[in-house]
Amino acid sequence: MNKRIEYIDAMRGFTMILVVYAHIRFYGYHIDDYSDAFSFNSLFMLIRMPLFFFVSGFLFYKDTWNKDNLKLFFKRKTQVQIGSTLFFMSIYAFIFGYNFIDGLFDSYKLGYWFTITLFNFYIAFFLLNYIINKLGIKNNLIDITWITIALLLHFITTTKAMQVLGVDGLLTGLLSINMFKYFIFFTVGTLVRKHFVNYERLVQRNYFTTTILLAFWILVIPYLKFKSHLNNPWIEHFAFLCIGILGIFIIFLFFRKYSDSFSINTKIGKCLQYIGKRTLDIYLLHYLFLPRDLGCLGSIFNDFKNPCIELFVSSFLAISVIGLCLIISNIIRISNPIAYYLFGVKNKNI
Repeated sequence: MNKRIEYIDAMRGFTMILVVYAHIRFYGYHIDDYSDAFSFNSLFMLIRMPLFFFVSGFLFYKDTWNKDNLKLFFKRKTQVQIGSTLFFMSIYAFIFGYNFIDGLFDSYKLGYWFTITLFNFYIAFFLLNYIINKLGIKNNLIDITWITIALLLHFITTTKAMQVLGVDGLLTGLLSINMFKYFIFFTVGTLVRKHFVNYERLVQRNYFTTTILLAFWILVIPYLKFKSHLNNPWIEHFAFLCIGILGIFIIFLFFRKYSDSFSINTKIGKCLQYIGKRTLDIYLLHYLFLPRDLGCLGSIFNDFKNPCIELFVSSFLAISVIGLCLIISNIIRISNPIAYYLFGVKNKNI
Protein backbone atom coordinates (compact mmCIF):
# COMPACT_ATOMS: atom_id res chain seq x y z
CA MET A 1 0.00 0.00 0.00
CA ASN A 2 2.54 2.56 -1.24
CA LYS A 3 0.06 4.87 -2.99
CA ARG A 4 -0.68 8.05 -1.04
CA ILE A 5 -4.13 8.18 0.51
CA GLU A 6 -5.57 11.64 -0.09
CA TYR A 7 -7.63 11.90 3.07
CA ILE A 8 -4.57 10.91 5.14
CA ASP A 9 -2.61 13.82 3.66
CA ALA A 10 -5.59 16.10 4.36
CA MET A 11 -5.80 14.83 7.93
CA ARG A 12 -2.09 15.49 8.34
CA GLY A 13 -2.64 19.07 7.13
CA PHE A 14 -5.50 19.51 9.59
CA THR A 15 -3.26 18.30 12.41
CA MET A 16 -0.55 20.78 11.44
CA ILE A 17 -3.09 23.59 11.69
CA LEU A 18 -3.97 22.41 15.21
CA VAL A 19 -0.27 22.49 16.16
CA VAL A 20 0.25 26.07 14.95
CA TYR A 21 -3.09 27.07 16.49
CA ALA A 22 -1.89 25.81 19.89
CA HIS A 23 1.43 27.65 19.54
CA ILE A 24 -0.40 30.89 18.71
CA ARG A 25 -2.13 30.59 22.07
CA PHE A 26 0.98 29.58 24.01
CA TYR A 27 3.62 31.86 22.49
CA GLY A 28 1.29 34.70 21.47
CA TYR A 29 -1.39 34.84 24.17
CA HIS A 30 0.67 33.16 26.94
CA ILE A 31 -2.41 31.11 27.89
CA ASP A 32 -2.13 27.90 29.91
CA ASP A 33 -4.90 25.57 28.77
CA TYR A 34 -4.25 22.93 31.41
CA SER A 35 -6.58 24.65 33.84
CA ASP A 36 -9.01 26.13 31.31
CA ALA A 37 -11.93 24.01 30.16
CA PHE A 38 -13.49 26.92 28.26
CA SER A 39 -11.45 26.72 25.07
CA PHE A 40 -11.40 24.50 22.05
CA ASN A 41 -7.69 24.07 22.54
CA SER A 42 -8.32 22.28 25.83
CA LEU A 43 -9.99 19.62 23.72
CA PHE A 44 -7.54 19.81 20.82
CA MET A 45 -4.52 19.31 23.05
CA LEU A 46 -5.85 15.90 24.10
CA ILE A 47 -5.78 14.60 20.53
CA ARG A 48 -3.36 16.86 18.62
CA MET A 49 0.00 15.22 19.32
CA PRO A 50 -1.47 11.69 19.65
CA LEU A 51 -2.94 12.19 16.17
CA PHE A 52 0.35 13.49 14.77
CA PHE A 53 2.24 10.46 16.10
CA PHE A 54 -0.52 8.12 14.92
CA VAL A 55 -0.29 9.49 11.36
CA SER A 56 3.52 9.30 11.55
CA GLY A 57 3.33 5.63 12.56
CA PHE A 58 0.74 4.94 9.85
CA LEU A 59 2.92 6.48 7.11
CA PHE A 60 6.10 4.90 8.48
CA TYR A 61 4.97 1.27 8.52
CA LYS A 62 6.08 -1.06 5.74
CA ASP A 63 5.50 -4.79 5.45
CA THR A 64 9.16 -5.51 4.83
CA TRP A 65 12.45 -3.83 5.58
CA ASN A 66 15.83 -4.88 4.27
CA LYS A 67 19.36 -3.69 4.94
CA ASP A 68 19.52 -1.43 1.90
CA ASN A 69 16.28 0.49 2.40
CA LEU A 70 16.87 0.60 6.17
CA LYS A 71 20.30 2.16 5.69
CA LEU A 72 18.89 4.70 3.22
CA PHE A 73 15.96 5.41 5.55
CA PHE A 74 18.16 6.28 8.53
CA LYS A 75 20.59 8.26 6.40
CA ARG A 76 17.76 10.45 5.17
CA LYS A 77 16.01 10.73 8.54
CA THR A 78 19.26 11.61 10.34
CA GLN A 79 19.92 14.33 7.82
CA VAL A 80 16.42 15.82 7.93
CA GLN A 81 15.02 15.10 11.39
CA ILE A 82 18.23 15.63 13.34
CA GLY A 83 20.45 17.83 11.16
CA SER A 84 17.70 20.15 9.89
CA THR A 85 16.03 20.34 13.28
CA LEU A 86 19.27 21.37 15.02
CA PHE A 87 19.97 23.87 12.24
CA PHE A 88 16.60 25.64 12.61
CA MET A 89 16.75 25.31 16.38
CA SER A 90 20.11 27.14 16.42
CA ILE A 91 18.66 29.94 14.25
CA TYR A 92 15.66 30.19 16.54
CA ALA A 93 17.86 30.29 19.66
CA PHE A 94 20.08 33.00 18.12
CA ILE A 95 17.19 35.23 17.02
CA PHE A 96 15.21 35.03 20.25
CA GLY A 97 18.12 34.91 22.68
CA TYR A 98 17.79 31.36 23.99
CA ASN A 99 20.68 29.17 25.08
CA PHE A 100 21.07 26.46 22.45
CA ILE A 101 22.92 24.05 24.77
CA ASP A 102 20.32 24.41 27.51
CA GLY A 103 17.68 23.76 24.88
CA LEU A 104 19.38 20.52 23.84
CA PHE A 105 19.16 19.20 27.40
CA ASP A 106 15.51 20.15 27.74
CA SER A 107 12.90 17.60 26.70
CA TYR A 108 11.05 20.16 24.60
CA LYS A 109 14.17 21.36 22.70
CA LEU A 110 12.92 24.98 22.58
CA GLY A 111 9.83 23.57 20.85
CA TYR A 112 11.74 21.45 18.32
CA TRP A 113 11.16 18.17 20.12
CA PHE A 114 8.76 16.41 17.76
CA THR A 115 11.12 15.52 14.92
CA ILE A 116 13.82 14.35 17.33
CA THR A 117 11.31 12.27 19.29
CA LEU A 118 9.98 10.74 16.08
CA PHE A 119 13.54 9.79 15.13
CA ASN A 120 13.89 8.11 18.54
CA PHE A 121 10.68 6.20 17.82
CA TYR A 122 12.12 4.89 14.56
CA ILE A 123 15.16 3.57 16.43
CA ALA A 124 12.98 2.08 19.16
CA PHE A 125 10.71 0.41 16.61
CA PHE A 126 13.52 -1.39 14.80
CA LEU A 127 15.26 -2.31 18.05
CA LEU A 128 12.09 -3.72 19.61
CA ASN A 129 11.16 -5.45 16.36
CA TYR A 130 14.57 -7.15 16.34
CA ILE A 131 14.14 -8.29 19.96
CA ILE A 132 10.59 -9.56 19.33
CA ASN A 133 11.79 -11.55 16.32
CA LYS A 134 14.73 -12.99 18.28
CA LEU A 135 12.40 -14.09 21.07
CA GLY A 136 10.37 -16.06 18.55
CA ILE A 137 7.03 -14.69 19.68
CA LYS A 138 4.13 -16.27 17.79
CA ASN A 139 2.52 -14.23 15.05
CA ASN A 140 -0.85 -14.09 16.80
CA LEU A 141 0.83 -12.56 19.88
CA ILE A 142 3.09 -10.03 18.15
CA ASP A 143 0.50 -7.24 18.05
CA ILE A 144 -0.40 -7.79 21.70
CA THR A 145 3.31 -7.66 22.54
CA TRP A 146 3.67 -4.33 20.74
CA ILE A 147 0.69 -2.81 22.57
CA THR A 148 1.96 -4.11 25.92
CA ILE A 149 5.43 -2.63 25.39
CA ALA A 150 3.99 0.69 24.21
CA LEU A 151 1.68 0.89 27.24
CA LEU A 152 4.58 0.17 29.61
CA LEU A 153 6.61 2.91 27.97
CA HIS A 154 3.66 5.29 28.22
CA PHE A 155 3.42 4.97 32.00
CA ILE A 156 7.09 4.40 32.82
CA THR A 157 8.20 7.56 31.00
CA THR A 158 5.70 9.90 32.60
CA THR A 159 7.25 12.61 34.77
CA LYS A 160 5.97 11.07 37.99
CA ALA A 161 7.30 7.60 37.17
CA MET A 162 10.70 8.93 36.12
CA GLN A 163 10.97 10.87 39.37
CA VAL A 164 10.08 7.74 41.35
CA LEU A 165 12.66 5.73 39.38
CA GLY A 166 15.26 8.46 39.87
CA VAL A 167 16.04 8.84 36.17
CA ASP A 168 14.73 12.35 35.63
CA GLY A 169 17.96 14.17 34.74
CA LEU A 170 20.05 15.81 32.01
CA LEU A 171 20.52 12.63 29.98
CA THR A 172 16.81 11.87 29.89
CA GLY A 173 16.20 15.48 28.87
CA LEU A 174 18.78 15.25 26.08
CA LEU A 175 17.20 12.04 24.76
CA SER A 176 13.63 13.30 25.41
CA ILE A 177 12.88 10.02 27.15
CA ASN A 178 9.68 11.33 28.71
CA MET A 179 8.26 11.83 25.22
CA PHE A 180 8.03 8.05 24.87
CA LYS A 181 4.61 8.44 26.46
CA TYR A 182 3.52 9.12 22.85
CA PHE A 183 4.99 5.86 21.53
CA ILE A 184 1.67 4.11 22.11
CA PHE A 185 0.00 6.35 19.51
CA PHE A 186 2.82 5.75 17.03
CA THR A 187 2.42 2.02 17.63
CA VAL A 188 -1.35 2.13 17.06
CA GLY A 189 -0.66 3.92 13.77
CA THR A 190 1.67 1.15 12.61
CA LEU A 191 -0.85 -1.53 13.59
CA VAL A 192 -3.71 0.18 11.76
CA ARG A 193 -1.54 0.38 8.64
CA LYS A 194 -0.52 -3.26 9.07
CA HIS A 195 -4.15 -4.40 9.32
CA PHE A 196 -5.66 -1.68 7.16
CA VAL A 197 -7.93 -4.02 5.20
CA ASN A 198 -9.41 -5.42 8.42
CA TYR A 199 -9.67 -1.91 9.85
CA GLU A 200 -11.63 -0.77 6.78
CA ARG A 201 -14.10 -3.60 7.33
CA LEU A 202 -14.43 -2.77 11.02
CA VAL A 203 -15.20 0.94 10.57
CA GLN A 204 -18.05 0.10 8.21
CA ARG A 205 -19.95 -1.40 11.13
CA ASN A 206 -22.29 1.00 12.88
CA TYR A 207 -21.68 -0.43 16.36
CA PHE A 208 -17.97 0.43 16.13
CA THR A 209 -18.42 4.10 15.22
CA THR A 210 -21.28 4.54 17.70
CA THR A 211 -19.26 3.01 20.54
CA ILE A 212 -16.22 5.18 19.74
CA LEU A 213 -18.27 8.39 19.69
CA LEU A 214 -20.19 7.65 22.91
CA ALA A 215 -17.08 6.54 24.80
CA PHE A 216 -15.17 9.66 23.74
CA TRP A 217 -17.76 12.16 24.97
CA ILE A 218 -18.49 10.19 28.15
CA LEU A 219 -14.81 10.49 29.03
CA VAL A 220 -13.89 13.91 27.69
CA ILE A 221 -16.68 16.04 29.18
CA PRO A 222 -16.03 15.17 32.86
CA TYR A 223 -12.27 15.18 32.22
CA LEU A 224 -12.30 18.75 30.91
CA LYS A 225 -14.62 19.82 33.72
CA PHE A 226 -12.59 18.34 36.57
CA LYS A 227 -9.03 18.05 35.21
CA SER A 228 -7.79 21.00 37.28
CA HIS A 229 -8.85 19.09 40.43
CA LEU A 230 -7.15 15.81 39.53
CA ASN A 231 -4.43 15.06 42.06
CA ASN A 232 -3.56 11.60 40.78
CA PRO A 233 -1.13 11.71 37.80
CA TRP A 234 -1.82 8.06 36.94
CA ILE A 235 -5.54 8.71 36.47
CA GLU A 236 -4.73 11.78 34.42
CA HIS A 237 -2.38 9.87 32.13
CA PHE A 238 -4.83 6.99 31.78
CA ALA A 239 -7.57 9.45 30.80
CA PHE A 240 -5.21 11.15 28.34
CA LEU A 241 -4.37 7.76 26.81
CA CYS A 242 -8.01 6.70 26.39
CA ILE A 243 -9.21 10.09 25.12
CA GLY A 244 -6.24 10.35 22.76
CA ILE A 245 -6.89 6.96 21.14
CA LEU A 246 -10.65 7.54 20.89
CA GLY A 247 -10.06 11.04 19.46
CA ILE A 248 -7.66 9.64 16.87
CA PHE A 249 -10.23 7.16 15.63
CA ILE A 250 -12.99 9.78 15.50
CA ILE A 251 -10.91 12.13 13.34
CA PHE A 252 -9.67 9.21 11.24
CA LEU A 253 -13.26 8.05 10.74
CA PHE A 254 -14.39 11.59 9.88
CA PHE A 255 -11.77 12.11 7.18
CA ARG A 256 -12.40 8.64 5.77
CA LYS A 257 -16.20 9.02 5.69
CA TYR A 258 -15.97 12.39 3.94
CA SER A 259 -12.90 11.51 1.88
CA ASP A 260 -14.54 12.88 -1.29
CA SER A 261 -14.68 16.31 0.35
CA PHE A 262 -10.95 16.13 1.10
CA SER A 263 -9.86 14.92 -2.33
CA ILE A 264 -7.49 16.89 -4.53
CA ASN A 265 -10.52 17.92 -6.63
CA THR A 266 -11.95 20.12 -3.86
CA LYS A 267 -10.53 23.43 -2.66
CA ILE A 268 -10.38 22.43 1.00
CA GLY A 269 -8.92 19.04 0.12
CA LYS A 270 -6.28 20.58 -2.12
CA CYS A 271 -5.28 23.10 0.58
CA LEU A 272 -5.16 20.56 3.42
CA GLN A 273 -3.21 18.07 1.32
CA TYR A 274 -0.72 20.76 0.34
CA ILE A 275 -0.19 21.61 4.01
CA GLY A 276 -0.06 17.90 4.85
CA LYS A 277 2.72 17.28 2.37
CA ARG A 278 4.71 20.22 3.77
CA THR A 279 4.34 19.51 7.49
CA LEU A 280 8.11 19.22 8.02
CA ASP A 281 8.76 22.58 6.36
CA ILE A 282 6.01 24.26 8.36
CA TYR A 283 7.06 22.68 11.64
CA LEU A 284 10.69 23.76 11.27
CA LEU A 285 9.84 27.29 10.08
CA HIS A 286 6.75 28.32 12.04
CA TYR A 287 8.50 29.05 15.36
CA LEU A 288 10.35 31.88 13.61
CA PHE A 289 7.10 33.61 12.60
CA LEU A 290 4.75 33.12 15.55
CA PRO A 291 3.30 36.38 16.90
CA ARG A 292 4.88 37.00 20.32
CA ASP A 293 3.20 40.04 21.85
CA LEU A 294 -0.49 39.23 21.96
CA GLY A 295 -0.82 39.05 25.75
CA CYS A 296 -3.51 41.74 25.71
CA LEU A 297 -5.58 39.65 23.31
CA GLY A 298 -5.02 36.60 25.49
CA SER A 299 -6.23 38.55 28.52
CA ILE A 300 -9.43 39.43 26.68
CA PHE A 301 -10.06 35.79 25.84
CA ASN A 302 -9.35 34.82 29.45
CA ASP A 303 -11.60 37.47 30.96
CA PHE A 304 -14.46 37.21 28.48
CA LYS A 305 -14.98 33.54 27.71
CA ASN A 306 -16.11 33.18 24.12
CA PRO A 307 -14.43 30.11 22.67
CA CYS A 308 -16.01 30.49 19.21
CA ILE A 309 -14.59 33.98 18.63
CA GLU A 310 -11.22 32.90 20.00
CA LEU A 311 -11.27 29.85 17.70
CA PHE A 312 -11.86 31.96 14.60
CA VAL A 313 -9.27 34.61 15.52
CA SER A 314 -6.60 32.07 16.47
CA SER A 315 -7.32 29.90 13.43
CA PHE A 316 -6.93 32.94 11.17
CA LEU A 317 -3.57 33.74 12.76
CA ALA A 318 -2.48 30.10 12.54
CA ILE A 319 -3.40 29.85 8.85
CA SER A 320 -1.60 33.16 8.20
CA VAL A 321 1.57 31.82 9.83
CA ILE A 322 1.28 28.60 7.83
CA GLY A 323 0.82 30.61 4.63
CA LEU A 324 3.98 32.59 5.36
CA CYS A 325 5.87 29.36 6.11
CA LEU A 326 4.76 27.90 2.78
CA ILE A 327 5.99 31.00 0.95
CA ILE A 328 9.39 30.75 2.68
CA SER A 329 9.42 27.02 2.02
CA ASN A 330 8.89 27.57 -1.70
CA ILE A 331 11.63 30.20 -1.77
CA ILE A 332 14.02 27.75 -0.09
CA ARG A 333 13.02 25.01 -2.53
CA ILE A 334 14.20 27.14 -5.46
CA SER A 335 17.62 25.67 -4.69
CA ASN A 336 17.52 21.91 -5.13
CA PRO A 337 20.61 21.25 -2.94
CA ILE A 338 19.30 23.41 -0.07
CA ALA A 339 15.84 21.87 -0.36
CA TYR A 340 17.41 18.42 -0.27
CA TYR A 341 19.56 19.02 2.80
CA LEU A 342 16.97 20.99 4.79
CA PHE A 343 13.74 19.21 3.88
CA GLY A 344 14.89 15.97 2.25
CA VAL A 345 13.37 16.97 -1.11
CA LYS A 346 14.62 14.60 -3.82
CA ASN A 347 13.65 16.85 -6.71
CA LYS A 348 11.92 20.14 -7.32
CA ASN A 349 8.59 18.48 -8.17
CA ILE A 350 8.14 16.89 -4.73
